[in-house]
Amino acid sequence: KPLYFCLERDVEKYSRMMGFPVLYQKCPCSHDAFRNQVRRLLNEYEAKNPKVKENTINYFFGVLPKLKEKYKQNKEIVLCKRCGEPSKDGFCNSCRIIERLRH
Repeated sequence: KPLYFCLERDVEKYSRMMGFPVLYQKCPCSHDAFRNQVRRLLNEYEAKNPKVKENTINYFFGVLPKLKEKYKQNKEIVLCKRCGEPSKDGFCNSCRIIERLRH
C-alpha cells in the first residue's frame, strides 16, 4: 500500500491537482457505517492525545511480525490454476465468477 501513511485529504488534493477522473463524494451507503463511529471516536481521542493514530499504527507494525510467527501455519499455499492468486482449492473466487459469467 504505497499511500498507507498519506492522509486522505492529501491524496484527494493530489488527485485533484493531477486531474484524475474521480468522483469526490461519499459512498451513499456509508452514512450509517460502523467505521464512521470509529472514525469519530479516534478523531476525538486524537484531539486530546496528538499522534494517537500514528502511535497505534506503529505499535501494530511492531506486533505484527510476532503475531505472524505465533499463528504461522505450516500449510502449503494453493494457487489458482488460471491466474496464480491464492485459493482454497485450485481456483480463486474471481476466476469462478468469471467462468460462470462466460456460460
